[in-house]
Amino acid sequence: LALHHVETASALFDTALEACRALGARPMQVRILVEHAALRTALGKVREARSMLEPAIEMARELGMQRVLDQAQRARSELG
Repeated sequence: LALHHVETASALFDTALEACRALGARPMQVRILVEHAALRTALGKVREARSMLEPAIEMARELGMQRVLDQAQRARSELG
C-alpha cells in the first residue's frame, strides 16, 4: 500500500473509533481496534498494535464476543 493510503486508513480507523466511543457502540469499538491493530502489525508497528489489542480483548471478553476475542488473542500471540 502507498503510504498515503495507509495514513488515510489509519486516520479513518481513529475517526470511526472516536464515533463508536461517543455512541457507546462497544462491539464496533472491539472490531475497529482489532482491524486497526492488523494494519499496524502489517506496518511493523507492534507496540501500537498491542496497545489496541489489549483493550479489544478485554471488551470482547466482557461482551461475550467469542469469535472476535479468539481473533484478537491470536493476533496478540503472533506479535510475540
